[in-house]
Amino acid sequence: MAVGSVALWTVVPAGVLWLVSRLGAASGHLTSGVCLAVAVGIPTAMALGGQALVRVERVYMRMTGTTETARAVPGWRRSLSDSDALGQASVLEKLMVASVLLALMALATWFVALAG
Repeated sequence: MAVGSVALWTVVPAGVLWLVSRLGAASGHLTSGVCLAVAVGIPTAMALGGQALVRVERVYMRMTGTTETARAVPGWRRSLSDSDALGQASVLEKLMVASVLLALMALATWFVALAG
């Protein structure tokens, strides 16, 4: 799940860009079809990757015997005062937060140190 979480933010967009560049290489210049393919392809591929990670988490939970905590309201819509509705974050949620923070740190490092 950790590798998949990091790959969701790095490998998936790069792979879609590479694939679309190969498909659009015949024209030799940027077309609206290529831009549309990138604009639709990356979010679609990331959504499919996210669904795959959810399936992997369910298998992990089944193998370890942990139960999924039922949440009536998603965490991003809960108030801090709703202490009774707070549940323990799942492994996938923790990994996704960590991978997003890692991606943001890598972007900031690249922007400050390597972008010229």
